[in-house]
Order: sequence, then structure tokens, then C-alpha cells
Amino acid sequence: MPTDDPPPPRFDAPLEDFERRAEVLLAHLRDGAAEAIERFKWEHPDFDGAPVQAVAAAVEKGHLDLDDARRVEARSHGFDDWPHLVAFISGIEDHPITRRFEAAIEDVVDGRLDALSAALERDPSLVEQRSERRHRATLLHYLGANGVEWHRQRTPANAPAVAELLLDAGAAVDATADLYGAPCTTLTLLISSHHPAAAGVQAELAGILMDRGARLVGHDGTPASALRMVLSFGYGDTALALRQRLPAFDDLAVAAGLGDVADMERLVEAASPLDRQIALALAASLGHARIVESLVAAGADPARFNPPRFHAHSTPLHQAAHYGHIEVARVLVGAGADLDAADTIYGATPAEWARHAGRTEVEALLLDRGEAGRAS
Repeated sequence: MPTDDPPPPRFDAPLEDFERRAEVLLAHLRDGAAEAIERFKWEHPDFDGAPVQAVAAAVEKGHLDLDDARRVEARSHGFDDWPHLVAFISGIEDHPITRRFEAAIEDVVDGRLDALSAALERDPSLVEQRSERRHRATLLHYLGANGVEWHRQRTPANAPAVAELLLDAGAAVDATADLYGAPCTTLTLLISSHHPAAAGVQAELAGILMDRGARLVGHDGTPASALRMVLSFGYGDTALALRQRLPAFDDLAVAAGLGDVADMERLVEAASPLDRQIALALAASLGHARIVESLVAAGADPARFNPPRFHAHSTPLHQAAHYGHIEVARVLVGAGADLDAADTIYGATPAEWARHAGRTEVEALLLDRGEAGRAS
């Protein structure tokens, strides 16, 4: 949000503070602020699956009002709607256990080890408590920094020590919370979150959880699908660290994402067209130009949109542009990638993705190739 946006209120702030944020959010939305439009796109149920342009169109038609902003604000704080947030705020003074749990969450996401340790000593049941917000997360889930309240999605530098403290206190390592429409463990949230990766502790935290018995599985119950997910978010170093902790298995997409040329070449011939396309999506986003070239030669389509679960709103070229992989971009363009393909969320071309991400060299390449193609 713009810099004049009020800071997120504490869990025990008066309702007026939340109301003020909703009012400011609506004002920013009507001013066309990109951050406000993004929040409506991702938090307002009416725009689930819709492109961001649908939000702008609704604003232009006058279809969004303060009640809509209140709903977005409530959902940003983990409530289904404004009445649920109001009920929480109104009742928190009468629920000391909830107050203690909410205060402990702040200790977790801020890395206040001494305060968290003291809180757990006073009330050991905190480690088993569940949030009253719609996700029903435990304290451990907040270390995943993913899917919970936006303002609490942050990772302290000492997050591994926080994890050890919670696990030593009896936190259930594979407990699930209701996030993204599915039951999610802390490990699942962690390995797909930007915040622990940016803090440099993602792989270490994942290792701690696995050492304590957490299962590394993806949507189909296999480690391979979990590693595919890690790679789809661009966390190659974390995926490699996790791969080294697992028994050997064959998976073309994992090999492609990790840049393992030998394994990719061994597996590509027998792979299905879908697996080749997934492998292309991962190799393009992680910058493995030689593997991209081999996959295209083996039949993967450089112009096709990525498969479901692998940023299906975009093409391999969008992803290469976003991450600044110019050699991959050259290979894809040379193989027939569509320079004018518009992604299905933002309606932007690969060159526009490159511009947004500050990848000026890739943007220049794509614009030059586009001009050359139109001239011919």
C-alpha cells in the first residue's frame, strides 16, 4: 500500500483502527493504486480467478464501496468477513487464552525467543492452541510465513531457533491449517514462501522440520511433487538441499529444475508430454538454457502456457523474463515462443514482465525480436 497507509493494527486494537484502514484502502483503490487493486484481486471473493483488470473495471463502474473494503481488510487479517472481525475484536478482552496466543504469534514472527519461552513456560498449552481466525493455524504454522495474515508473513533471522523452541515444547510438526483451500503443514507453507527464502533460512528450517518427522510430500503425496512445487517458486537452492535428504528417485521435472543435465537426458525420451512441459516450465524459470534447448528438441512446446500448478497464467518465456534469464529467453524465442502472449492475470507480455521486474537486458532483447518479427 502507499506510504500513508496506516500500519496494521495489533490484534487487540480498537475496531476504529481497522475501520480507518478500510477507508484508506478504498480511497487508494479509487485512486487506482496498484497495491490496493492487488489486495482486492487476491482477497475479495468476487475476484477469485479473475484478472486484475476486473477489479479496475468494477471500480470504474462504481461497484465497490466501503463494505467491500471492510471485507478485504477482514480477510487480510484472517477472517471470512467484517462481522467475524468485529466479533473477534469485541470479544478478545473476555478471552485471556486468545490474548496470550495472539501475543505469542507476535513473538514467533518477530523472533523474540525470551518472551516466547517465558510465555510457553507460563502456559504450555499455547503450543497446541489454534487461531480463532479462519485458517486455524498453530504457532508453528506462522514460521511458514505463508497464507496467514499478510502483516504477519515475515521471517526473523533466528527462525530456526524459534522452530526448535516450539518443537521442543511439543508442537505437532505435521499439524495442518486450512490455507489455500487445502490442509497445509508448516513444511508445505515454508517451502513455497518468499519470506524464509529471502531471510536465508528456508532450507535450514525445512531440515529442522524433516529431522523432527515432517513429511515432504506434495499434492499427490510424493516427495517429487513437493520438490516440483519448491522449484516452481524459484527456490533452487532449497530444492537441492531437500533432494539430498531424500532417497533416490527419478523425475524429469525435478532433474530439469535442478539443472541436472545427465538425469534430464536419461529421462526425457520416456517422459510424457505433460512432464516435458512441466520440466520446461521449471527449467525456464530457473535459468537452465541447455536443458530448455534439449526439452524443446524433445517436443516441449515453447509457446504453450505452463501446466496447472506451475504458474499456468504464464508461458515459459514470461517466467524467464521475470527472473532475468536472457540465455533462456534467446533459446525460447528462437524456438518459436510467442512474444505477444498476454498472461491471464495481468494481461502483460513477456517484455512487460521483464520491465516490471527491472530486467532491462531481457526486455530489450524481447522488444528487438518483436520489432524484427513484425518488420519481416
